[in-house]
Amino acid sequence: MRTEQKEQLITAWGASAGTGGALFVRENLLHPEACSDRNRAGSGNLLVALVGPPGAAEMLPLIRGALEAMHSEKMAPVSLGSVSIFGSDNEDAVQRIRAHFSRRFLANAEQRLAQAQDAAEKAAAALLNQANTSRSHSAGVTQGEHEEIEAVIPLGPGGVFAGLWVLAELLGAGLAVEVRAIPIAQEVIEIANALDRNPYEMNAAGCFLIASEAGRDQAAVIGRLTPGPARILLQGENADDVRFLDKPRGILRQIGFLHRRTAEDGQNPEIPI
Repeated sequence: MRTEQKEQLITAWGASAGTGGALFVRENLLHPEACSDRNRAGSGNLLVALVGPPGAAEMLPLIRGALEAMHSEKMAPVSLGSVSIFGSDNEDAVQRIRAHFSRRFLANAEQRLAQAQDAAEKAAAALLNQANTSRSHSAGVTQGEHEEIEAVIPLGPGGVFAGLWVLAELLGAGLAVEVRAIPIAQEVIEIANALDRNPYEMNAAGCFLIASEAGRDQAAVIGRLTPGPARILLQGENADDVRFLDKPRGILRQIGFLHRRTAEDGQNPEIPI
């Protein structure tokens, strides 16, 4: 991806996640020649870590809607932020959650996810402060400065998997991620299964991916950037139990980074705006 396309992706992705300046990529990594030296020749020096409870941003309003509906005999419309679940796609999700899970399960899930979100906000603020501090001193990097944060990518639509693709694309690197290391709550997995959703692709607003040469206390290390273009998800103990990370085309179109070509544009069906 060319430098100008990376800049377009940063703008579109940051806007979709609603984080403004919270998206950070070290300037030299946006240039293809720097990416080649840093990531491909570096043989996987950068770790990938995750801050926050994936899926909570999308799951919490549904859980709260189900809990409120359980307390209402007449099933009055329940507001999910700015959207009423009645007359929307969320209505079916709330009804299915009510049918599958007890009030106690949902109340415990709501409490755990809300607490995790609060903790993630504090951790993200501290990490972004570290990133901005290291960025301000990056012009004179010395031998002792090898644990700087190279990138911070906010998550949003498309969840963890979409964010991983964006991170690797911006840094011009491959990726190897242990899916089992992603700190996703069991309640999110169970409710997502009931909704026939992939929990790793649910909206993860409020979560962040970090690339750095060292782990962080506030973040869970889930993999590393690798030389070459392959972006791999390791799904089990068996070395052959892997899949490649798909390009999130639907999400990229949704945020305005891709659009479909017309017949006059040529044969390639999609291009960056």
